[in-house]
Amino acid sequence: MCSKLICLVSFVLVVGIALTSAANAADPNLVGLWTFDDDGTGTVLDYSGNSRDGTLSGSPQFVPGVYKEAPEFHGGPDGVSIDGYTGILGKSAFSVAAWIQTSEDGEIVGWGGNASNRYKVEFRINTGRLRCEHGHGNIQGDTTVTDGEWHHVAMTVIENATISYPDVIFYLDGQDDSRHTIKTNPFDIVPNLDVSIGWRATGLDRYFIGRMDDVRMYDRTLLSEEIGDIAVPPMAIASKPSPADGAIRPDNWVRLSWSPGTHAVSHDVYFGENFSDVNAGAEAAFQGNQASTFLDVGLSGLLYSDGLVPGTIYYWRIDEVNDVDPNSPWVGNVWSFEVPRKTAFDPDPTDRAKFVNPNADLSWTEGFGAKLHTVYFGDNFDDVSNAAGGLSQTNTTYDPGALELAKTYYWRVDESDGANTYKGDVWSFTTMSADRGLRGDYYTGMNFETLVLTRIDPQIDFRWDQGGPDEAVGTDNFSVRWTGEVEVLFTEIYTFYTRTNDGSRLWVDGQQLVEDWTTHGATENSGTIDLVAGQTYSIVMEYFENIDGAIAELRWSSPSTPKEIIPEAALSLPVKARHPNPSNGARDVKQITTLSWRPGDYAASHQV
Repeated sequence: MCSKLICLVSFVLVVGIALTSAANAADPNLVGLWTFDDDGTGTVLDYSGNSRDGTLSGSPQFVPGVYKEAPEFHGGPDGVSIDGYTGILGKSAFSVAAWIQTSEDGEIVGWGGNASNRYKVEFRINTGRLRCEHGHGNIQGDTTVTDGEWHHVAMTVIENATISYPDVIFYLDGQDDSRHTIKTNPFDIVPNLDVSIGWRATGLDRYFIGRMDDVRMYDRTLLSEEIGDIAVPPMAIASKPSPADGAIRPDNWVRLSWSPGTHAVSHDVYFGENFSDVNAGAEAAFQGNQASTFLDVGLSGLLYSDGLVPGTIYYWRIDEVNDVDPNSPWVGNVWSFEVPRKTAFDPDPTDRAKFVNPNADLSWTEGFGAKLHTVYFGDNFDDVSNAAGGLSQTNTTYDPGALELAKTYYWRVDESDGANTYKGDVWSFTTMSADRGLRGDYYTGMNFETLVLTRIDPQIDFRWDQGGPDEAVGTDNFSVRWTGEVEVLFTEIYTFYTRTNDGSRLWVDGQQLVEDWTTHGATENSGTIDLVAGQTYSIVMEYFENIDGAIAELRWSSPSTPKEIIPEAALSLPVKARHPNPSNGARDVKQITTLSWRPGDYAASHQV
């Protein structure tokens, strides 16, 4: 439903005429269109082109309407008579529509009636709902419209209809309103009284109290899609941006243009590379107020005179301004367009990546318009940066062959569109080192009774179901302690997740993040810790299995890391000293104390 539509509408000089003329040109079946714009003559002009002008009764006030102005009826004798027009008669199809704002029951449109005034038609509000009456029949909508808000209301009637659904359909704010047939009756409207708007001519009563705008009559049954089109209120904000929102613009300049809001006199323009600045209307993004509805950017002497930068997303917003309207300015939506890169981008592995598999292939996203790609690869930055004359290829992947462990490599991709070659950036990555994974110590018993197996597990990603890790361990009633180190790429808060069937405990850098040493089905637990990029931290996970399915999984996530099983490349064996006593960061340690630690695997001596 439309809410607080009054805030969207105000005085506009030509909008009503322009919109209604367009409507008539699009539909010759429009037999009457009354916009209620006050010209001071007391005549309600018909903009359908059929010259069915009306006479205004009483003294309604003219106030801001949906399009331009609207009468505010206060009850009898306020209303409108369409003199000499007796409406759509007999068994013909028809549709009526209007914008209304009211808190009371009352007549919207009515016409016809014989000597007993029964064979008329009324489109009105009764007990707060839309209602149609004809003869002895009536049908009612289901939704309350007397809430004091602007609503678009409509009714369609098919040829040879009876008062029943679906011969008669109500629409509220463009949506098919549910209806209740109270008493059916065939339509057969006879000419007697002229079309009346805002009151019932047959009884001189049922006066409409509230505001009404854009009343229409058609001599055919409108489709639901057509009702939806006329139920859309005019746009007070700027619309139809060019370039379209999200467009790709492969030039270093652009002409921004838009359709102005219905009430705009001028336009505040915001433009920049920072979404937050444009969205907030920050001073850094404000480019000025102007009367025209276009702005050139990226040309010499203008905004961004050095040209738009490839690979950049630009954001812009238009606020519509009318200083005489209290609702001004109307804040617009934020639109964007992208000037695409002509160089290769989005490398995989990412630039400066670690833990890369030495057998990995390289890939990238090709530059805009690129047809050929030349790849330079090596272990020396200068050699790769200065390389030239390489062989071109059409695919966007490259196999460097088997690489050495724990070594940094550099690579570059030059793009060609057939006319020009665009030199790419030099990217780098470091392969994983040896001895990745964690040491797994497997015990019989749920509390580490007897050590029966020690092995290197690349990850903690096990779903043993009804089986077990090894024959020596068994399928039930066993426990595992995984020990090692984890390295992180980003300085941020990490979340670690254990998912186990039965108990789990987890420590990172000596800090316990998970404590759930109970028997249960598959359950995820988590804890957070602040870690620093490039550092390695001790990690210990303990797990016990009682009976039935055995599951043990260890994941992580951070603002820059999607939730995933911790990869093998980020894990390493416990070769460093760990579990210091006193613990890292401990306070109030005795002045005389003994330092102790758990030695790294394979250590023969220790340098303190």
